[in-house]
Parts: sequence; C-alpha cells; structure tokens
Amino acid sequence: MFRRNFSSQPSFLTKISKETQPFIKPQVPASSKPTSSSFKKPSLDMARSFNVLPTSQSTVNTSFNTVSSSQQTQADTANTSFTSDADPTEVPNNFFVRTSSTTIGSLSDQDLSAIMPFFALFICQRIALERSISLADLVRNMDIASACASPIAFWTSLHEHPKISHIKYKDSDRLWSAMKRKYDGYTDDDYTYDGYTYDGYTFKGQINLRSKRSGPIFRLELYPILPDKSCRFQRKYGADRFLYLNVPELEVKAWTGGTQEDLANIRERWEEWLHTEHKFLHRKWRVFHIEPLKKAKTRGRNAEVTHRSRIVLFATEGCGISQKRTVGELLDWFLPFGRNQGQSFCKAYARFDLGLSRTTPTLIFKPSQLRFVKDITATGDREATEFDDPGLHWVEIPRNIVMNDGCSKMSVGAAIAIWRKYKKFWGINGPLPSAFQGRIGGAKGLWMISDESFTKDPEHLEIWVEISESQLKFQPHPEDESDATFDRIRLTFEVSNYSTTPAHSDLHISFIPIMADRGVPRDDIADYMRERLDVARKDLLERVTNPVKLYEYVHKNSSISREGSEMAWQAALPLGLEDRIKLLLESGFSPCSLQVLAKNVSRFVQKQHLLQESKLKTPLGKATYLFGVADPIGVLQPGEVHIQFSSSFVDEVTDEKYLNLKGHNLLVARQPAIRNSDIQKVRAVTRPGLSHLVDLVVFPSVGQFPLAGKLQGGDYDGDIFWLCWEDKLVHPFRNAPAPVKSPEPKHYGIEVDRRKLEDLKVRANDEASIDWFLEEAFRFRNAPSLLGIVTTYLEKLAYHENRLSSFKLDRLSDIHDLLVDAPKQGYTFTMVHWQKYLQNRLGCRSNMRQPIHKDAMDACAAVKDSRADVDKTREKQYSYKRDNIIDYLYFEIVRSHNVATMKEMKDILSTANEADTHLLFPHHGLAELQDPIINEEVRRVKEEMWQIYNSWNVSTHKDDKDKSIEDFARVVEDLYARFTAIEPVNKDHPLIKTWLHSWLRPDSRLWDRLRASILYAKLPNANAQTFVFQMAGDELAKIKAENFTHTSYIVADIRANMKPKPIKAPVPDDEWDEDEDEDGVVRSSATQQV
Repeated sequence: MFRRNFSSQPSFLTKISKETQPFIKPQVPASSKPTSSSFKKPSLDMARSFNVLPTSQSTVNTSFNTVSSSQQTQADTANTSFTSDADPTEVPNNFFVRTSSTTIGSLSDQDLSAIMPFFALFICQRIALERSISLADLVRNMDIASACASPIAFWTSLHEHPKISHIKYKDSDRLWSAMKRKYDGYTDDDYTYDGYTYDGYTFKGQINLRSKRSGPIFRLELYPILPDKSCRFQRKYGADRFLYLNVPELEVKAWTGGTQEDLANIRERWEEWLHTEHKFLHRKWRVFHIEPLKKAKTRGRNAEVTHRSRIVLFATEGCGISQKRTVGELLDWFLPFGRNQGQSFCKAYARFDLGLSRTTPTLIFKPSQLRFVKDITATGDREATEFDDPGLHWVEIPRNIVMNDGCSKMSVGAAIAIWRKYKKFWGINGPLPSAFQGRIGGAKGLWMISDESFTKDPEHLEIWVEISESQLKFQPHPEDESDATFDRIRLTFEVSNYSTTPAHSDLHISFIPIMADRGVPRDDIADYMRERLDVARKDLLERVTNPVKLYEYVHKNSSISREGSEMAWQAALPLGLEDRIKLLLESGFSPCSLQVLAKNVSRFVQKQHLLQESKLKTPLGKATYLFGVADPIGVLQPGEVHIQFSSSFVDEVTDEKYLNLKGHNLLVARQPAIRNSDIQKVRAVTRPGLSHLVDLVVFPSVGQFPLAGKLQGGDYDGDIFWLCWEDKLVHPFRNAPAPVKSPEPKHYGIEVDRRKLEDLKVRANDEASIDWFLEEAFRFRNAPSLLGIVTTYLEKLAYHENRLSSFKLDRLSDIHDLLVDAPKQGYTFTMVHWQKYLQNRLGCRSNMRQPIHKDAMDACAAVKDSRADVDKTREKQYSYKRDNIIDYLYFEIVRSHNVATMKEMKDILSTANEADTHLLFPHHGLAELQDPIINEEVRRVKEEMWQIYNSWNVSTHKDDKDKSIEDFARVVEDLYARFTAIEPVNKDHPLIKTWLHSWLRPDSRLWDRLRASILYAKLPNANAQTFVFQMAGDELAKIKAENFTHTSYIVADIRANMKPKPIKAPVPDDEWDEDEDEDGVVRSSATQQV
C-alpha cells in the first residue's frame, strides 16, 4: 500500500535482504514526486491491486491479479494504489505490495481463478498471511480442483504444506454448499432456506497501522468467514462481492512509525486511495461505503481505540462474477438517483446504510399490497399540564408537527406470514409480536399489527402494509410500482427487530441527576437503591451456600462465552472464570468446603461488583424498556400512554405482578438523556381499541407535540423507551419543558452543506458524477466526529456547576443534539469551530477535570482480572463532592454496600478448608494395597509433584506484578506438560500395567485419575488448591462427580444447549443508535486472535 522512502535511492527501490533482488516498480511521474523529505509522501504508483505478499517470497507470480501479464500493463496505467515494501524478514506480511505477473510453474493466474472459488482463495490468503508465506507458496503443490471439491479435501490439502502444522480456526463446512447460493441461502424464486440457522456469510478483515519506522505502513489481516446476517445488497449481488475492512485510526498523537507530518501525508494519500479501483484475489474492487464502528464493549473504558470506522468494497468484476456492475449501477439499484434528485446528497448517501444493515428477509410484498398513507399531524389539543413544573418557562409549540414519525400499520395476515418465515429461518417459536422493526423498498420504521392476532376479519387477514410519508426515505423505482415488473428483493420485508416480553431494567446513571433536578429527593433515591442492594445481597448470600442456586446465579450473570466443545481450556481447567466455577459446581463441589471454588466464587462476585460500579446501575423492580408507537386510532389524550403486557410482569421483591399499568403514573425516557426534560411524567391508561398492542408503549397521536420528540428528539421508527413506575421515584417528579424547535446550526458555528443530488448532477451511468458524489460523501464520513468530545465536556461542566440546566449547559446540549446526525445533515464542525465557540461565545476553558466518580468508574472498568489489581482499586481513596448526587450515591451507597457484601461473603466461605474424602479415596486405596513397589512409585511421584509445585510458587509469585496474562499462561502450560508427563517407572508391574492401558478410549487411562488423587493427597492444604486444580482439575472433577448416585455424562455440545435462555428484550446500549445495526454475529475468541 503506502511505501516509505528513506534515502536518495529511486522511490521504486525497496529494502531487501541479501538473498533477494529488488523488485522494480514503475516510477511515479515527476509531477507527483515530493521534493524533499526524509519521510517522503507515500506515492500512488501501484496497479489497482490489493496485493499482500512479501516481495522476497518468490520471483514468480505472487500477485494473483485477474488479468494476464499482457492485460496488466493497460490496467496499471491508472497507478492508483499504495505500495509499501520492506525487508520481509522483518515484516513478513507486506500490505498491498505489487509483485510480478509471471506464472507459477504450470499454474497461471487464469488457471487459478478458473478453478478455485473466491471463498477458497480468501481462506488461503488468510492462512498465508497468518503463516507469513505467499499465497503462491501455499497452493503450489495443491490439486486445486479436487481440494476445493469438499471441505475435508480442502483442509487435508492445506495440512500437507510443511509450514501448516495446525490451523487454529477452520471456516464452516457450510461454505461449500452456500457457494452455490451466493453465500446467502435463498433462491431467485423465493426466500427458501435449507434449515441452516445462519445461512449468510460475510467477508471481513482489518487494516492495521504498523508502529515501526521500517517496512510497510499498513498490514492486512483477514478474518475467518463466519455465519452472519445478510443485508439487502448481499442478497442481490452475493455476499462474496462485498469486503468489509476495519480501517485504522489515523488521527493518533503517539505514533512511533513516523512524525505527525508523516501521518498527515498518509491521511492525504488514504483519501485518494478510497476513490480508486483496486485488485484483490482476481477481482476488481471499489470502496463505496464508510461507516463508523460501534464502540467495543470492553471492560477498559480508556482502552486505546485503534479502529473507528469500516469501509465496504464492492467487486465490480473478476473471478466467479458472471455480471459486471459498476458502483453507480450498484447504488442506483438500491436508490434510483433519477427519482431523488431533490434530496440532499448527504441524506441520500446515508440511505445506503439501510441497504447494508443486517436484517432477516421474510415476506415478499407486491406493489399492489403497499398502501402509501399520509402522516398523522398535530391536532392542536392542549398538552397535558398536570405534572408540569409551574416555576419554569413553557414556550409556544409550532403547528403541524408529525405525531407518528416512523411508525405505521401492517395487516395481521402480513404479520403472521412474516413471523412464520422468521421463525422458520431462525428455528424459534413464540406468539406473534405486536410490532416489527424493519425495512421495505425505500421505507424504514416500526410496523404494528392492525388487529388482534386471532381476528377473523377478512380485511385484517389480507396481505398489506402501510407506508407513511415519514417512513419513506426515498422515492422507489418505477418498476416497483407494478406487480408485473417489481424487484422481489427490494420489496421483501426485512426484519431487524420485533417486540418481545419485557425484562426488568436498571436505573441508569444518566437518569439520576434528572430525577434530582425534577424534585425527587436525594435521600429517597439513596433509600431505594439501598433497599434493592440489600435484597440482592440477601439473595447472593443464600445462594453461596446452595450449589444449585449458585450455579443459576453464575450462569445468569456470566458474559457471553464459547461453551461446549469450543470452550477454551487452560491446563486442566476451563479458561473462563465462570466456566471454571460451573465445572466445579456441576461436579458436586461446594464453595463452603472447597477453597479453590470459594476463591473463584469470590473473584466472580467481585468482578460483578466492579462491573456494576463501572456503570453505576442499580436494579429496579418496576421498570422496563419497550418499543414505542403512536396511537393509530387517536383515543389517547395528551399525557396518556397505553401499556399492556402479554404475560405478567413481576416485581420479584414485592411479588406484585402487572398485566397492564392502568392508573399508574410513570416516568418515560430514552437514552442518551442529558437535559432535565429528557424524562417526562405521564399517566398510564388502558383503551379497548389498543388491546392488541401488547409489550409496547403506545403514545398519543392527539395533541400539539409528540411525546417521543420531547425525549432527546426521539421518534417511533424503532426507538426504545425506558418506563418506570416506582412510586417513590415517580410521585415527586415534575416535568421540565423540552425543546420544541431544532436549534439553528449557524448560531453555534456549524457549517451546513445543503447541496442536492441534482447540484452534483449524479447519474448512475456517469462514472465521473458517481466518483464526485462518493468523494463528497466520504469527506463528511471521514471527518472526525466531535460528538464524544462535546458530550464529555457537557458532563464535566454539569459536574462543575452541579446542575443540569444553565445558559452554557443548554447551549452545549444544543450542539450535542445537532451533532448526533452531523454527516447525514451535511454539518461541518471542527476542533477549530469547537474551541472558538467554547472560548469566545461561552467563555469556558478548554480543559476541565472529569467528575470524581468517573475516575473511580474508569478504574473499575480497567481493572485486570487479578486479585492484586482488584484490591488496589478497592483501597484507593477519593476526595469526592458529597453535594453531587452521583458522587454521593456512588461512594456512600453502592461502593460501600459492595465492600460490606464481600466481607460477609468471605466470612461465610472462610470455613472452606476441609479435605475432600472423595478425592482422597483413590490415593487411600493405593496405600491399602501395601505393595512395596506401588508405595515406592507413589513416593517418587509425590517428589516430582513437589518439585513442580516449587516451580509454580517461584514462577507465579516472584515479581507477580510484572507478569502479564500471557506470561502466566506460558508458565501454566509448561508446568502442566511436566505434570502430565509423570508416569510410573515400573511399567511391567501387573497392576501398574493396567493403570497405563487405555481401556475405554485412546486418551483415557486409570493412571490419570490416580495421579490426580495423589497430587491432591500430597498438597491437601488450602493454599495449594489453586495449583492442584490447575494441574488436575478435570480428573478431580470426574472423581467427585462419580461419587454421587445417578450421575450421568452429557456431551459438551448437548450441555451447551441445556443452559437456560435469557429473555430477549429490547434493552439498549448506552449509545443506542437504531440506524447503526450490529453484524448480528458474535465473533469467537479464535477469530479475534486472527
């Protein structure tokens, strides 16, 4: 890709080893060469190819371009890709390095592309990168046709390579069958599936910014091809024509690979690279989309962010592609440019997010089944005032506001058909949801069912769906207006989510200051939190002494992990703390008697406390999250909401249960909440005409302003609302006036680009206009977002002023609201704009100390999984502001309560020091034999074990603070290898011979159990149990479990599916963004290490 130049040598020379000759590249035209710099501006002198092979690996073909040698000269004239050559012995995997175009023996480029399918090429390239070899080398002796015929043959062939002893992650066998269905599992006639749960695949990777001053600037890393939800573009063109690459953050202050001037040059060249064509694995690719990456859900809040965005490339032509398509044709297939010329080009580009969002395709609608309807507008009825704060200023509300923005109805017949297909695809069961969040054609939003699910009314059983004006984001294609010509993929209803039985929610940290500002006494909030924490403590302490209930607690509070046959192990125990606890509990151990289990349970609970303190969330008994819709029949009055549950919602502390909330006052909010008006108090009612809308919160469509719009500018296209009916928190609450007019960007120094598609003269068949459109759109997508900076500063200022509303705070809240959709709105707001407004308009200093509770929360989030760091975090003292409600609740309620809980729990578990007779039984049996040879063997074995234990003590305790997790893992594995190598010397002894024989399976011997029992007998003291179980935990668990009547074996994969399933409920992240869909797949630990 990028290439560094370090001397006066010609720019096409690259650093090489002694045995390697330099590879000569075409020189850059003189006009494009930099004049002088020790780090010259990266040049654009590579052909349009994503080549990732070391130049020194071979002088034969390693480029794998789709064109032949004679064709390549013409294709290379554009010189549009970055190169970066280096000493391959130092950097084995060059990133985007152009190589020669000769052949590999008798295997030419054309032969390879004709025989090997793209997914196989992709897998081979990934493995080649992992092993630091060239793709050519990897496949040199492979019989490609037969190897690609089946997964078994493919992996067997790869294992025959001398440098491929073990492949850590093997891609799914289903790829071979998915290849025949465009990697997506549907036919052109209908969306019919063959029973696979995930029948879509996505090709992904990431570009890493290297920190060394020599060698390539970037390094390519490919991910395994994993099952994934698909998007509309993939369903049309095939998932293999889209490549998703996470791109590195180039705005870094501490980069050791060069200077800030170098980085500026790299950023400039990167912008050019985005707009050029490239070659990769026999295909031509173009970048057509840039999207922000969701913040990783890591424990460390201050962890360095290396990748903030992702690019999506489209293969226009090449290997395995029957129909060439330009990027313009791709985009025009989704959004017809000709019919949407009046739309802002920034908004038009943002619509492609919908085509790339991960959804489940279900029912295909005909154009005659689409009913386009007008939005419901404000009626002018007076807004409810019974809960308003009369001491605040309430402004006049504009007229003709849309009251049902983003939601509409679909027939029960359509909903039933959609649900039937969805259930079949995912293999689930359940009653018909009341609403589906999805997309169809140019529309997105939330669709509620038109009547009861059991209706017999023919009108409601017909297939139809309404599309309101606010749901339609762009005008459809002309052919999609006729049943004879419509595109089946575009008019498929794509489900992204649906309403479900609600779960209990927490009291979010951002809601607390608003409650205090709106009249809820601090002591009432503190008392309520203390009551709930007391209940949680009592429940925990009861579970600790009951292994069955403790198992349920651990499972319920465990993070997502690999289970079954894919669960990671370290020596003789599962790697994950919760998995380790589960294994010991399943085997019959109790933390009240086994010290190592007691220690692990204590660590687990302490981790839960630290997680709670890192977010300051307190469980609530009468609160939940629900999708919100607007009243479709207009029976709710302003200030009223309708809430009805499909099954009883139970407060487990008070045993109160609710089927509806009739007669209750409640608080409603959505995240993020920053203003004192972002929580509103309303009254719950029930209306017979809305009885079919269960597990939803129905807001009024009558009045002057939509209730959702008062909550951080929310709407009904899929927003999730927090509802709370805890009387202690609701009763004293008084509403504050919400902004009813959008702030004017120019008043805050924000520049607005209002150009439309017609101004850019965008035409699908005009490549120049498409290039310009993408270049202008990328400029907004690549611009650094200041939303996080503004939000953080707003929190700091609110903490400093110890209030939520002031002239400065309200202005900063306005900027926050404007920046939420900055790229879509065409807004430009840079650090210069921010600093100027902050200092000149508000008179605020740039740097401000963060809240004290944030310091403590960050420390909890960043704490490592070790006792020393946990203790250090607990021991640190903070000088907090007691008059700040968050500081007070954090330090004097939650934290102090958790410390007291841990003390009580450790007191209960302090008795866990008795020897386990079940584990000692095999050892005692050996002594009872009174055989001198066996006694001598036991003595010698114990001596070897003692030596290993001494090594353990030295390696794990000396300079423990300086050892990393990786260092500890290496120590454990080395000692485990020594332990498992311990065997009797007198192998010809008749009895010993039976111990060493594999009677039941090749890798199982009686000696393994005996050795484990001997180790336990040698080191029975509590302090040694961590070592004992790390070396022999799996065998000791088997010995323990076999001492219980009716113990049965369960294979790992079945066990993984026997766990209780968590309730699927719409609980948003802290940064909820409906448009920013997740990939719908959890990457395995093996993938993360690729």
